[in-house]
Amino acid sequence: MNLKIDKIIRRCHSWDDFVTACGQQPTTQAKGDLFERLTQLYLQSHPEYRTKLKSVWRLAEVPIKVSKKINLPKLDEGIDPIP
Repeated sequence: MNLKIDKIIRRCHSWDDFVTACGQQPTTQAKGDLFERLTQLYLQSHPEYRTKLKSVWRLAEVPIKVSKKINLPKLDEGIDPIP
């Protein structure tokens, strides 16, 4: 988990704040990382999803055993989090 990303997200108190924070990121990759982490946190904390999803991983967090079982690509191909 990237503490810098979490710190940026904690400073956002609205969607507009988040959009502004994304716009301040230097690369498309950094913007994507920020959005992926926000999505992960949302899926892990929103009551509707919290009770339905056992795990929500970003690509780098997927356990090797799970990755092999679902034949997940090793390189980031721009896919979103996998619930």
